[in-house]
Amino acid sequence: MTTRTHSRRRSASSVMAALLLVALAACSAAPPGSAPAPPANPGSGPEGTVRSGAPNTENLNPETTPVDGGSLVFAVTGETDGWNPHRDKWAQWSSFVGSSFLEPLAMIDENADAQPWLATGWTSNATYDEWTVTIRGGVSFSNGEPLDAEAVKLNIDDTTKAPLMGLVLGPLVKEVQVLGPLTVKVIVNGSWAAFPTSFLGSQAAIMMAPAMLRSADAGSAHPIGTGPFVFQEWTRDASLKTTKNPRYWRPGEPHLANLEFRVITDPTSLQHALEARDVDVVFTPSADNYAALRATHQVVKNWTSEPMMVVTNTLEKVEDAVNPLHDRHARRALALATDRATIAATIGDGVLPASSIFSPEGPWGQPDDQNGYPAFDLDAAKAEVEAYKQASGASSLSISLLATADSLTSRVAQLLQAQWLAAGIELRLESLEITVFLTRIVSGDYQTAILPLFNAPEPDLNYPFLSSSTAKGPGSISINMSQFSTPGTDAALATGRSNPDRAARKAAYTDLVRELNESTVFIWLYWTPYSIIAGPQVQGLQAAARVPFAHTHPKHWFGELWVRT
Repeated sequence: MTTRTHSRRRSASSVMAALLLVALAACSAAPPGSAPAPPANPGSGPEGTVRSGAPNTENLNPETTPVDGGSLVFAVTGETDGWNPHRDKWAQWSSFVGSSFLEPLAMIDENADAQPWLATGWTSNATYDEWTVTIRGGVSFSNGEPLDAEAVKLNIDDTTKAPLMGLVLGPLVKEVQVLGPLTVKVIVNGSWAAFPTSFLGSQAAIMMAPAMLRSADAGSAHPIGTGPFVFQEWTRDASLKTTKNPRYWRPGEPHLANLEFRVITDPTSLQHALEARDVDVVFTPSADNYAALRATHQVVKNWTSEPMMVVTNTLEKVEDAVNPLHDRHARRALALATDRATIAATIGDGVLPASSIFSPEGPWGQPDDQNGYPAFDLDAAKAEVEAYKQASGASSLSISLLATADSLTSRVAQLLQAQWLAAGIELRLESLEITVFLTRIVSGDYQTAILPLFNAPEPDLNYPFLSSSTAKGPGSISINMSQFSTPGTDAALATGRSNPDRAARKAAYTDLVRELNESTVFIWLYWTPYSIIAGPQVQGLQAAARVPFAHTHPKHWFGELWVRT
């Protein structure tokens, strides 16, 4: 066994944030609306029944009349490159910070539909390739510039030209026309049936002041938005401070006078800061933080939005050498040899094993025993190893695994090494610095790699990671990092993108997951245990419990937070 170790600068989530910038393509049926209120009834659907996939809560303070004033400190576990979401790499924590001063045209509700925010309505033509968007009147950016049709056009044009986001949106968005002071028409290439959910409610439709976009760094260091708070100062790797926006368009909000975000990367330090009331709220992926603080603090859990996995490279060759993972027997041996329940338990009590892109609790998922993924079976894994050797003529099944060098990922990699060895699979571990890790994966220079890949609330945002159009082959940059596609997977992705009927889309994504799982393209591991944990002095967290939050989509609830003195 050999292990190469390099220093790590960022977590795997920020790796995927860079890639998620290019995963902004369309599609969920989302009717236009007119009411600006945020989604009501936490955890409920349109008929008042519990909506699967809603965050779980513990010890939340009851709702009561807000009191204005005071300051709140919100801790996140990573720093962000900059604050232009069209150009800078945003992880989950970035969307928390950025949502305090920047807002999108629409917000995603508890049913994964788009609801009005900075836009009040939208309509399409019969072929869904022209969308007319009406902008909310009387809204201004914090520097006084109006949010009007010209500003919206400038922002959408910026998304199509941005270095990463433009890779996907450039070919999709054909033209933006200004029809009036508060009306734009977005003309797209092809049918984009769910433009409201996939674009208007996404990171791509976050609106920034024209002065910000025209500044030397496009506002990366000094953002200007319409949000409830106004950017004040940013000390990299330490804190970002905001103050109440006196121009904010939602009546009565925000309640806080000041909101500060602090970067605390170490889970133990994060816990101690919350216990000492050095911070009021934390966003954490640590199950240990949850276990230590749940009895004395308020908790909002979103533990089934992001599956951790091993991605397999299905190319026939890697660096001119035969790639064992091109063979289905080899991939299936890895899946059968992986004891996901043991790995999930290692991450923390209550952490669940994953088996799909979509949680069985969510609106797009299926029960674990119906999605086609094989259960742990060591004898069956050994049989697949023998089948691989017989088919390939190889004397053994020997592969390499790339991982980032953080302690948690290293622990998971070592568990996989031991589990796979029990099935007769030899595993070489490579622990890499994050930029090297990313470069090798997107260029196809790897066999397997541990990383999170899917967490978007809109399934079509996964299109670039799964389409044949983004599997470019050896030596080219491929957003489809597994390089796997079939006519069946492409057909399912096309239906999910172009069909406005939700039931038809659900059926297509069910077929997609089953084909991916039967081909064992992804070796599923566990659902990342994201939590918001707050001290008893914090009020207004009911808003955070309405919809899943462990993704890079904008959050709408910072204006509703307040503190009891």
